[in-house]
This record gives sequence, structure tokens and C-alpha cells, in this order.
Amino acid sequence: GGVPAASRKRVAVWLATCSAWVFSMVVLGGITRLTRSGLSMTDWRFTGERPPLTEEDWDAEFAKYKESPEFKKVNLGMSREEFKFIYWMEYAHRMWGRVLGLAFGLPLLGFVATGQVSGPLKRRLALLLCLGGGQGLVGWWMVKSGLQEPKTEFETPRVSPYRLAAHLTSAFVIYATLLWTTLQVALPQTPMQAAQEAAAAAMAPGGGSRGEPAREAAAMAVRQGKRLRRVLAPLGL
Repeated sequence: GGVPAASRKRVAVWLATCSAWVFSMVVLGGITRLTRSGLSMTDWRFTGERPPLTEEDWDAEFAKYKESPEFKKVNLGMSREEFKFIYWMEYAHRMWGRVLGLAFGLPLLGFVATGQVSGPLKRRLALLLCLGGGQGLVGWWMVKSGLQEPKTEFETPRVSPYRLAAHLTSAFVIYATLLWTTLQVALPQTPMQAAQEAAAAAMAPGGGSRGEPAREAAAMAVRQGKRLRRVLAPLGL
């Protein structure tokens, strides 16, 4: 429920695209952590940061990074060109998430305004939008832990594993909920449910006279299976 039949495919494709986008965010975040790029940006703004465009801008950003514990204890010999690589990795991760917020939020407003999304589905998607926005705050909360001086001189500066786990877990919750919602919209009745209804109709007393409903249920299962394949095909699933 919550989506008119005429809008079901449109909404399902949008949700499937956002699901794949969230998955790509998790992958990009993992690459950012593996390349030790996550602590290259030492401040955070909800509306986004302007990237360095001039040599003076890069000098200013590099100077801020030089004050961080990671530079002093791990990357003391890093050049400005090497710093640019880790900076762009973290910047791409942040901006990819912000663009995702627009790609999810703006169509959602349009669907709600035109009555294509309503009821419990509207509330669930609004909650997902809020959770996605909160991910930025959780991400900065995590990064901030890595910008603090280690307790001893022998410790390597790194983000709190507990905050990292919270950030990753919330990302998986968003992804799983969004994917589940996509399938619910694409398949309001699963092929298994349609097949069970067809079998029940055929086995019921007077099943011979109910052959037509059974055939309709079976045909519905086939149509829904094809619809699911069309929705997931662009994603390579």
C-alpha cells in the first residue's frame, strides 16, 4: 500500500537506484578507511565544504592537517601532493552522500506532493531520510575521535572502533530497510504468496469450478516475477 498501481514501477525504480547508491556509499567509505583518508579533513559542515581551488587554499588545508595527531605520528613526511589524494578521497565520500540525500529527498517530496506516496510508506521513507541525514553527524562524530591526541605517545591515532561500528551498522540498517521497502513496492504480493493462493484455490472444495481464479493467481505470480527482474536488471541483480 501507499503507492498507486500507475506509479508503482516509477517509485520502485527510484528506490532501487537509491538502494544501490547507499551500497556504493558503504563501499566508498570502506575504501576511504583502507587508504587512511578519513582524517584528512579536519572540520565538517552540514551543508558541505568548498574544495581547495587555489594553491593558497591547498596550503591552508594542508596546514590544518599538519596540526592533526595523524600527521605528526604517522604521515610526518607526507608531501602536499600526497595529501591531495587522501583529501579528495574523503571529500568524494562526503559529497557522494550529500548528493544521495538530494537524490532521495527531492523525488520523495515530489511523490508525496502528487499523492504517489502516502500512508505508512510516506512515514517510513521520511524516517529513512532523517536517518540518512543523521549519518553525516555520526560520521563526523566518528572522525572527530581520530583527531584527538592519543592517550600515550605510543598509540597510533585512529577513529574509535565503537564509533566506526555505529557508523557502519546504521549504514547497513538504512540499506537493508531501503532494499526491503523497494521489494515491497515492486512486489505488493510476492510470487510465493500468489502461488500459495493458486494452490489453495485448486485444492479447495469445488476446485474445478475455481480454475479461473487459480489461473489468474498463477499468472499474477509470473507477472510479478517479471516485474521484479525489470526493476533489478539495471542494478545488475
